[in-house]
Amino acid sequence: MTPKINLKPSSREEYEKSVRDMALYATKTAKTPEEKVQVKATLAELLQEYKGDDKIIHSKDLKEKALEVSDEPPLEFPHENMTKATGGVRPKQLVVVSGTTKQGKTMFTYDLVTRMHDVKPLLLFFEERPVEILQKKLSFDKDYEIPEFYTPELYTEESIDWIKLKMLEGKYKWGCKVVVIDNLHYITQSEGAKAPRYDKLLTSYCKELKDFAIRWNMTIFLLVHMNKTPDNRPPTVFDIADTAGIGQIADKVWFVQREGDTNITNWFSDRDRQTGYKGKIEFEFDRGSFHEGVLGSTFDTIRRTTKKMLGKEDEI
Repeated sequence: MTPKINLKPSSREEYEKSVRDMALYATKTAKTPEEKVQVKATLAELLQEYKGDDKIIHSKDLKEKALEVSDEPPLEFPHENMTKATGGVRPKQLVVVSGTTKQGKTMFTYDLVTRMHDVKPLLLFFEERPVEILQKKLSFDKDYEIPEFYTPELYTEESIDWIKLKMLEGKYKWGCKVVVIDNLHYITQSEGAKAPRYDKLLTSYCKELKDFAIRWNMTIFLLVHMNKTPDNRPPTVFDIADTAGIGQIADKVWFVQREGDTNITNWFSDRDRQTGYKGKIEFEFDRGSFHEGVLGSTFDTIRRTTKKMLGKEDEI
């Protein structure tokens, strides 16, 4: 007997149940030609009526969406060569920024997004809070002008659901276009202690954030830890701590490394789906801000050790 199927499901759950019931009937119960014809007819009617967000569409229906993305101008960085190399960033993208501890990835990303034009960055900094970043900035320059950014007054949770809620609040209350989350390993550490596979947990969180960026048309910078700095080669996605799967999800994968005891910071792009750029740009860290060098090359003329910066300003 053909199962009773709701041909006008009111929810995705009802729709999926109806399809599953018919599929099960088709594979295990339907025997006669008449029954098989009935299965095809019922499935055809059911699937024709489906209007959910995940319905199958024709390629021509994508044209309008593709043109929308192409026409939307990228968000440019405050660094000309970096923008040229990467094409800037676009809404719906997830940018992973990695580096070993104390290499400056938090300060670099803060400096980058707060100097971008009209992006109203939302900072979700769980390790080093924004007020601590400001204290550092003011220690370098007491006249430092506080840029526009937004952040929770109190960090009451660390869950992925709380983070999503704060991102929506930032978007609809303040118009935030860019979010920085520092960092993935911090917000997963409590769950990670219980997870049988920590690498899969990290990848799952990363995918959730990518899906959120797409659904809500935002750009997310996600900071992650890195294994020990590799010797004699640029860092790659395989140097990200605990899992390389993050790199398969992100639109861009960057690394930030300080060069020894100098004020030079190397920025590496290992993956970029937008432009395909893979290379390095050097930045000079001066009075709390990063200043771009020449694309993909060193610039010995501005190399200065910390000792010189602090003790021999007149020689610089």
